[in-house]
Amino acid sequence: MTTETPTDYQKAEALLKRAFARACRRYKLDPQQAAALAQSLSASDAPAPLPTLPDTAPELWSDRVPGRENPAQFTRRVYAPWIGLGFDRRNLFKLDSVLYNRLSVWEMRHPQDRIAELPTLQETIDARIDEMLQFYPLSTLQVVSSNIAKRIRAGRLMPD
Repeated sequence: MTTETPTDYQKAEALLKRAFARACRRYKLDPQQAAALAQSLSASDAPAPLPTLPDTAPELWSDRVPGRENPAQFTRRVYAPWIGLGFDRRNLFKLDSVLYNRLSVWEMRHPQDRIAELPTLQETIDARIDEMLQFYPLSTLQVVSSNIAKRIRAGRLMPD
């Protein structure tokens, strides 16, 4: 049995649905008002679905024409459909570890070329914590964090 992990789009959609339900309860909207509001929000300007993240590299750094592009330019060109849409440096490492390493060195030497929309693991974690802090008090997140650590130590939860 395989379980698919939800995409960032699916996670965002679920988060928005919960936020919408909370807002309806907070402002005491009756079902008819909530439905009208949902309809107006989902009217014609609904965003297009996000592209599916690639399973294999569209083009490998090692197969490029040498000297044509630096690692930042290559990454921006090859991964343009996914950058800023849930694609992060962990995905890049899985698809092309050589490019990941070259890009890291390039960005250290050329900070002006850093691809900000391609977050590091720490930046992704920080963003998720910031999202959770919008809905849960810090004390609740501290309890959750503590319980996760206890489960890992007890062997009841395996870290990624």
